[in-house]
Amino acid sequence: MKNYNIGLDIGTTSVGWAVVDDENYKIIRKGNKALWGVRLFEEAKTAEERRNFRSTRRRYDRRRYRIKLLQEEFNDEINKVDKDFFQKLQESKYNETDVSNKKIKLSKEEKELIKKYNDNYKTIYHLRDRLIKDSSKEDIRLVYLAIHHIIKYRGNFLYGNSSFNVNNLNLGEKLKEFLDSVQNNIEKVELYDDYESLINLDDIATLLLNPSKNDIKVGLKEIFNDCIANKQFIIELGKALVGNKFNVNKLFMLDDDDTKIEINFNGTDYDDKYTDLENLLGDKLESLELLKELYDTIFLKRLFKGSNNTSISELMVQRYNQHRNDLKFLKELFDYDRSLYNELFRTKKDLCLYDKYITNKITNEEFIKELKKLLEKLFDSNIDTKYKEQYELDMKERMDNGNFLPRITDTENGKYPYQLNKDELIKIIENQGKYYPFLLNKTNDGIYRIVKLLEFKIPYYIGPLVSEKKSKFAWMERKVDNVRITPYNFDEVIDKEKTAEKFIRRMISHCTYLL
Repeated sequence: MKNYNIGLDIGTTSVGWAVVDDENYKIIRKGNKALWGVRLFEEAKTAEERRNFRSTRRRYDRRRYRIKLLQEEFNDEINKVDKDFFQKLQESKYNETDVSNKKIKLSKEEKELIKKYNDNYKTIYHLRDRLIKDSSKEDIRLVYLAIHHIIKYRGNFLYGNSSFNVNNLNLGEKLKEFLDSVQNNIEKVELYDDYESLINLDDIATLLLNPSKNDIKVGLKEIFNDCIANKQFIIELGKALVGNKFNVNKLFMLDDDDTKIEINFNGTDYDDKYTDLENLLGDKLESLELLKELYDTIFLKRLFKGSNNTSISELMVQRYNQHRNDLKFLKELFDYDRSLYNELFRTKKDLCLYDKYITNKITNEEFIKELKKLLEKLFDSNIDTKYKEQYELDMKERMDNGNFLPRITDTENGKYPYQLNKDELIKIIENQGKYYPFLLNKTNDGIYRIVKLLEFKIPYYIGPLVSEKKSKFAWMERKVDNVRITPYNFDEVIDKEKTAEKFIRRMISHCTYLL
């Protein structure tokens, strides 16, 4: 028997092999076959897509459960007025002619009531704003609709402090955290060790709240010119902080052009590409996360412009009015050229540009880019000079700064902390609780039950709310059996200490080498 070597070439989609003679390094033959070959197979895939679907499903399940608990709170009072209200609400998405799904026919009086509601409250935020500012009695069904909306879209939980205040956010501190991280993680940026003596963080914080995107980018170049050697970093940083698309590779001085990634913080782009960013940046991802936090802080500070009144509803009403005025101006302007008007506003087979924008199919940046192309064609024709003047004086600048035709339903809404909705909910409860006492019901710890429903979040170490018998992925420990778990009794039913201990222990494996 000859001595031989076996060579393997193991790749992501194949394994190549060869049996080689130890003396002459030639392929050994067995009968008429040369002992070499390759095995091909499909590339392994991560569980990311499945995990994302599961996370989305769980989020929607929990939202539905919150709404169910809310309806239980309102049920007795709503039944006094309309015992079929919740079913009508469920069926409102169906057309009146859809007899297979529409079980309840609306009466003439009910249709008139709905019309009156739509006339008085153009959006749900108009209703919320009215209930916050006016303490007079309102129909319990309208009170439910306003609170339903708050509970359904409650906001993010990124800021742990229950007494969160936008005006207490410190831009200078966030900026310093990011720059310190850059100094430690990204040597090629060449941020000087004594950068704090060369710049004023408070001045930069003031600059970042400037409504003009161009002024911010120009200002950052001038300020950082004395303390950062790499100019490309400053350019990409400016794009990131105003919400424009920026090149991650150039920001972090990476040489790998094969995995070039461009993102912006304005919308869901960052979350959608998070896994790719993690693979590209490794430990440097911490700096990008701090930059995202800095951008979100700027967004919130700019949103309310230093006002003590941080009402989301009032803000949305203002946006609605601004959008209505901008839309009216655009329609008058494009009426000079009906072909361009149709391109902007008339949907035929595909969605028109405006419909794509208001349904969030495209970003504000993409919409403005296409709108400017149409405006160029329009201004080449003979139109009234007053429209050109108004465009130059007001419209053009707001387009460049992302403030033209503001949307109420926007991907940016995910940046609102839940505490802003909580403040509005408490005002509505206290205003209407005088007429509907059940709204003022509290839990054992003295919190309004509906507020508890809003702010309750299952701690990550609890896991699925079922026993180990029902799921191999569950580890929850109960204090009390055979009781439905709700936000109101969670601490009394769940043994959080034992559950947390099991959560840690089940992640600790056993060494097969050292006992």
